[in-house]
Amino acid sequence: LDGVGAEGRTVDVINSSWNTSDTSGSANGIFSRGIDALANVAGVPVVFAAGNTGSASGTVGGPAAGYNVITVGAVGGDRDAVPYQSLTSFSSRGLNEVFVPKVQNPTDIYNTAQGTLIPGTRAVVDLVAPGMNITSALYGGVSGGNIQGSDSTAVATNHYSFNLEGTSCASPLVAGGLALMTDAAKATFGAATNALDGRVSKSILQTSATKLTGWDKRQVLVGDEITTRQSLDDGSGAGLLNLTSAWDVLMTGTTDLTGDGAGRVS
Repeated sequence: LDGVGAEGRTVDVINSSWNTSDTSGSANGIFSRGIDALANVAGVPVVFAAGNTGSASGTVGGPAAGYNVITVGAVGGDRDAVPYQSLTSFSSRGLNEVFVPKVQNPTDIYNTAQGTLIPGTRAVVDLVAPGMNITSALYGGVSGGNIQGSDSTAVATNHYSFNLEGTSCASPLVAGGLALMTDAAKATFGAATNALDGRVSKSILQTSATKLTGWDKRQVLVGDEITTRQSLDDGSGAGLLNLTSAWDVLMTGTTDLTGDGAGRVS
């Protein structure tokens, strides 16, 4: 995050697909809080796969459960009856617990003197992208997960993997979309712009997402008013990645707002 190489170049987008053994299984563990702090300080979009632990509530673990990362779940593919509209059965989802501290720098979230742990409270998944029936370029090299192995493709560049699935396939699609948004923001606004901030990027992706069929933020009809205490669906967050709409929001989406802040995202 601080820059690498002789020129001190920094990354624009980070994509990750790993989890931790944070005992709380939420945003309260040391890894989750550490990643959260780095994302906040650096202002870089940090994308995490939500995980593949199934359809139960509260199955998103750390660091994907963090507050400042972009947590991505998976929808089905083009073979579904209605393509890209159904959350996969394996995609992890909220609601997760929330810790409300009573003291500064708490050390034990289970100590009631230090704070209150409220279960089943927070929608964790931010948005979803395709994560089934994925065709991808095959990496046959000897680094990464295949380290110390052999290149099964003989250094060929035209091999593919088929029918891949998992939130680990969905999060790179979001990261790739963010990379395109970064290029567009730099070309339009220049390198020094708030449009590149990870918090702005996350907001744009959520604002522009397409709601899935059955999208629900636990709305309740109270008298004549529909009320809710959350803004995201437990499993699909704000909805399906929609880069066409994200482009519109990035370039022109705030020009119709009243007040001093109206204008382009920059």
